[in-house]
Amino acid sequence: MPFRWIALYQGADTHPRLFDSLERALEYLARQERLEEHLLDALATRVLSLGSGDLAPPVTRVNYRLTYVRPGDAEAL
Repeated sequence: MPFRWIALYQGADTHPRLFDSLERALEYLARQERLEEHLLDALATRVLSLGSGDLAPPVTRVNYRLTYVRPGDAEAL
């Protein structure tokens, strides 16, 4: 299976943070953005089933979007 990055877009920022796993992206959101566990669980479920997921106000203070990035596309980010 080829390696896939996961991109985290925050708010209006067009340059994502890249993570090597969904778990690390969720750890970042829990630690740095202080998102609650039930929100992270819902986001993880969407990402795993659809390939991407969003959390947006009023549930969070800014919009967060996680999406898988194809290997060749990561260099373009």
